[in-house]
Amino acid sequence: MNRSIIILGAAAAIFSGCCNTEASRDSEALALLDRLREASANTPMMGHQDDLMYGHEWRLEDDATEWTQSDVKSVCGKYPMVYGLDLAGIELGSEYNIDHNDFEQMRLSALKHYERGGIITMSWHTNNPLTGGDAWDVSSNKVVESVLNGGEKHELFMEWLGKVADYLEKFRTADGKAAAIIFRPWHEHTGSWFWWGQDLCSTAQYTALWRLCYNYLNGERGLRNLVWAYSPAGQLKESFMSRWPGDDIVDVIGVDVYQYGSNEQYQSDLCTMLERVCEAAREHGKIAALTETGYEGLPCGEWWSSVLMPVLDQFPLSYFLVWRNAYQNEKHFYAPFPGQKSASDFARLVEEGRIQVL
Repeated sequence: MNRSIIILGAAAAIFSGCCNTEASRDSEALALLDRLREASANTPMMGHQDDLMYGHEWRLEDDATEWTQSDVKSVCGKYPMVYGLDLAGIELGSEYNIDHNDFEQMRLSALKHYERGGIITMSWHTNNPLTGGDAWDVSSNKVVESVLNGGEKHELFMEWLGKVADYLEKFRTADGKAAAIIFRPWHEHTGSWFWWGQDLCSTAQYTALWRLCYNYLNGERGLRNLVWAYSPAGQLKESFMSRWPGDDIVDVIGVDVYQYGSNEQYQSDLCTMLERVCEAAREHGKIAALTETGYEGLPCGEWWSSVLMPVLDQFPLSYFLVWRNAYQNEKHFYAPFPGQKSASDFARLVEEGRIQVL
C-alpha cells in the first residue's frame, strides 16, 4: 500500500470521532487520548523508560523527596514527555520492581511528572504464576490456560491482579483525581520469549487473557483512568492483528522495534512495522505509537537525525519510547546523557521542535 495513503488515512481516523472504548474512560483518560491524537497530527512525543528513577551511572535513593534528575533533561534541558515504568514484582507484594525500583518512589516520581504535564506509561513483566519463574520462563505452554477461568492458577492470578489494582488506585493527584496511565500489558506477544507469547498459547487464550484483565481492572475495580495499549513485537510469524483483543478494549496500537544490525536494516524493519501499525490504527479507529525502540549504546553520533527521525517523520505517531539507561551497566543505555556521542544531535532535534518533550 502507498505510504502516503496510510499516513493520510490514519490521520483522518484520528479525528473521525470518539472510538467505542471512550465510554468507559474518565475525564483524565479522555484528556490523555486527546493529547495523543494531537501529537499524532503534529509532533511525536518522546518517552524514556525509568527516566526519573536512574540513569547512566546514577540512581534515585529510596528516601528521595525530589524527582528532578534525568539523563534526557541533562542533555536538552527538558524531561521526556512520556515516562515509562514497569510493574513486575508488584504482584508478589515486593517493595521493589524488576529493576530494583522502589514502588513508592515510582509512584511519587510518576505523579510529579504527571503534575508537570507529563504522561505515564506502564508495562508489566509478570512473573510466571504456574512455574514460579519470571516473565521469561517459557518452560510450559500451559501458563495462560492456567490463569483463565477454571484454570488451576486462576485464583492466584486474580490475587495478583488485585495487587496491581491496589497499586494503580494510589495514582492520584493532589486534588484527588486519578492520574491517566497508558497501560501496556502482555506486550511483544508475537514473539515467544514471554509466557504469554506466540508459541505458548492459542489466539483464543491470549485474547481471553486480555479481556480477563480489562474486565477486572476497568469493570470490577473501576480503573477508568487507564488507556490500554496493544504492542506486538517487531518480529512476526503471522498477521500483525491476528491476536487483536478487540476494538472495545484497546485505545492505542503500537509496536516494539529495536535496532540490532545496520542502520539500513533497522530503518527498513521500522518502516514496515509502522506501516502496519498506522494501517491498523486507521482501520480500527485507534491511536498509533512506537511503544519501544532504540539502539543500545547509541554508537552512531547522528542516530536521532539520520536514522530514527527520517522514518518517524513519515508516520502519524503519538509517541515513541526508548528503553532504559541502566545505572549499573555502562553499555546498556538508549537515551543520550552528557558527553555521549549522540547528545548534541538529540538536543538539536529538540531545539528544532522535531521531538516533543516536557
